[in-house]
Amino acid sequence: YEGGCVLQHGSMRLRPDADLFQTVFREAAPSFELPLPLQTLSWEALQSQVVAALATAAATTLDISLEMTPMSADEINLVCSDLD
Repeated sequence: YEGGCVLQHGSMRLRPDADLFQTVFREAAPSFELPLPLQTLSWEALQSQVVAALATAAATTLDISLEMTPMSADEINLVCSDLD
């Protein structure tokens, strides 16, 4: 917990879980609202906007070209098997 935010490698506060925060830290979660233009987006549209912004920033910063491709069924199964 730092600067009023829960910091985790690779995480962003898009839809924080106040109950989970309360359970883990035994205090109320700080208030949080997305900037107004993002509040009206569906969850899928918000995720798409964030992914696009991060990909653009990474490509610009690292001077690389990125190609977005969906995960294959095998890749999804591999990830899911690690969760069991």
